[in-house]
Amino acid sequence: MIAEQGKFPVDLGLFNIKAHNPSFYELNESMRHKGVTRSIRDFCVPVNPYFPTDEIRAEFMQRLPDYLKYYPPGNEKVASILAGTLGLDAETVVMGNGSTELITWIDHLFVEENILTSVPTFGRWTDQSKETGKEVFYFRRCSSNDYRIDVERFVAKVAETRSRVAVISNPNNPTGALCSVAEIEEIAHRLQHLDLLVIDESFIEFSALEAVPTFEHRAAEFDNVIVLKSLGKNFGQHGVRLGYCVANISLAAKLRAALPKWNVNGAGVLLVEMFAKYQDAYELGRRAAVRDRIAFEAALRTVDDLVVYPSSGNFVFIQAPFNVDGISLRNSLLKDFGIFIRECGNKVGSTSNHFRVAVRPPGEAGELVEALKQCLRKLYLRV
Repeated sequence: MIAEQGKFPVDLGLFNIKAHNPSFYELNESMRHKGVTRSIRDFCVPVNPYFPTDEIRAEFMQRLPDYLKYYPPGNEKVASILAGTLGLDAETVVMGNGSTELITWIDHLFVEENILTSVPTFGRWTDQSKETGKEVFYFRRCSSNDYRIDVERFVAKVAETRSRVAVISNPNNPTGALCSVAEIEEIAHRLQHLDLLVIDESFIEFSALEAVPTFEHRAAEFDNVIVLKSLGKNFGQHGVRLGYCVANISLAAKLRAALPKWNVNGAGVLLVEMFAKYQDAYELGRRAAVRDRIAFEAALRTVDDLVVYPSSGNFVFIQAPFNVDGISLRNSLLKDFGIFIRECGNKVGSTSNHFRVAVRPPGEAGELVEALKQCLRKLYLRV
């Protein structure tokens, strides 16, 4: 149905069509059909607002026609460019048309019977293997310790379920909880007997101002470890569909051989090249995004009765009071204020009272806080 009230008459029926939330584009288009030209603001999809800069974007657009006119180079060439930028062995790097393509092929190639993933998490880790007929086990993170992984409990759960493949998202999506490099290393050593251990680091660049705790430079030391990364998130260009993984040479070669020869499009190739050229600008933007998250989390903590969990991503996981309907809160923010946040009721291990809120610059954070307070008042909660 089309919402009749509020300044932003989006089609709320779009939320009933698919397991994943409707896109920012779809919601805006639903208002266009009603003759409304204003746009909603996206606090749902976590993006890096600082890269590329306006100058880099202008150069990107100028060079793009040639990259779209001709076939792009193959996976190995693009991986070599990226590996050189990151200080990795090119033979250990495999490029993907987004991290979801790599997740799909990891499932097809390495998951034979079952897989264990911590929850709540990114939906493809709970859904992909289930869709191909494998058994999916869940390690449930606990709110009592801010959704952090307890190494002993995690290793014990792997043994209890006899899982052959395990996945940890680090930092976790949607909760933002982070494992240290030492914790990941301990898990990797203790699970060397598995067919595969995947460390999904799609948001790790937003975890620290200094010394980002990535495991990508250690992955090739293990026979069964894949570290998965998402470049679209780092570059603020989700639509390009760009990701990569790092593994020992044997695992990487097996994964690379299964992928299409030209699986990275020309826009993605150009973005990788410009990333190599503009490392200083990227690093300045990355740090600015981390500082925004720290301020954003602090701002959210000023909303009474809202639980705000510590985050190491470019998003924050929050929980509304139990007597507030989460769907109503999402819809009120959307219709009355044009603010779109990710309601997490369709994630295993979460409820509709949980939300993942994408970090935005300080001025926009203040607008969100005020909107939350007003919406909660409207829903009969004292704030």
